[in-house]
Amino acid sequence: MSLNYFSIMEAADKEMTHSAMLRFLLHNAPPVLALFSPFVRHENALRVSLEETRKTGNNKRARFDLVARSGGQTLVVENKFKSFPTAAQLKRYDDVLRGVKDDFPNPVKYLLCFDTAALAGLVETNKANSWHTIGYDDIRAAVSRWLDGEGRNAPLETRVLCEHYVRFLEAYCATFLAVHEDYSLAFCSQDEQAAARRESDETVVLSAEESARPAGDPNFWQTLVLHQVGLMLEKRFVYKCGDTARKAIAEERLIVHSQGASATPNMNIQPPDWLDANGRDFQVCIQIQGQEMKLYIKGLKNETVRTDAVAYAQMLNGLIQREWNEPEAKMSAHTKSSNSFYVYKDVDSLLKGKTSVADLSNKIWEFYQRTDKIVQAVKHSQKL
Repeated sequence: MSLNYFSIMEAADKEMTHSAMLRFLLHNAPPVLALFSPFVRHENALRVSLEETRKTGNNKRARFDLVARSGGQTLVVENKFKSFPTAAQLKRYDDVLRGVKDDFPNPVKYLLCFDTAALAGLVETNKANSWHTIGYDDIRAAVSRWLDGEGRNAPLETRVLCEHYVRFLEAYCATFLAVHEDYSLAFCSQDEQAAARRESDETVVLSAEESARPAGDPNFWQTLVLHQVGLMLEKRFVYKCGDTARKAIAEERLIVHSQGASATPNMNIQPPDWLDANGRDFQVCIQIQGQEMKLYIKGLKNETVRTDAVAYAQMLNGLIQREWNEPEAKMSAHTKSSNSFYVYKDVDSLLKGKTSVADLSNKIWEFYQRTDKIVQAVKHSQKL
């Protein structure tokens, strides 16, 4: 069967779609419910709701993707289909849960994403009442087991829906693994992704429709990978900058993901040790967008700030030209209406050679280390 419900709805990349499907599976496929131990269903009483929002007295707010209740116990699921959670987000959710504990008795907390290994260090697995993790491939495997067992006796429409979902998750999980090993696939057309999947696993058999549209679009995979790389970079900044980085992470300003006015997802990195690099009222950061890495200046609030920023950027750019032997390195145009501009742009390094997610993190870190020497050199020269 080549037709797939989830592929044609054009809602496949939306987390709400998968939260709603998980609610259906919790009610209808016991092997899926069993994944969320120690939460259990008591006497067939199970209530599942989506997107419950709570706010505490200190104005902390959280929206819980899925909440299930049964027998005085609560299951809270944070569904990360197109991103990864951050430490700041989990802390905020924990604070809210403590503030509204009467609504969420005995909470069992789960993070659902594509790669649970990416969350190592983010969740304290040895700590009581910590966040548990579960992968989308675990959901796929549990539904498959159910279809092969007691699900054989389920109503036809239930079986068909679950079969479609299994095939859908197979395609996405396979594409995730392929993109994880070769980030260039995140920029490929969908038929090129399918060819790569077949090349990496000869046992993969794709229908005609799946060959043409295996899973997602480039922006989806770029966004997902950049969120994962963001977690990897946060660990490196904590190791290098200590409490300064931890504070920036807690305030959700070290790494910011956005699509902005551009159709291409981007990741802005504000190194903690650059916050006082210029002593002026604008920000110096690194931006990853598409296949480019940029040394970037933003926050040009007015003409005075813009004038200072341009003069500072010219010092950075001049030093880059000399130290890196790149006399053709140019800054982007900066008009009176612009809020930002780049000082230097690297368009060649990011996808040079086969680049895994780990390689991507290393290349961005190397770019930071190179530009950090420039930023610190200008900072030092201004003090002389």
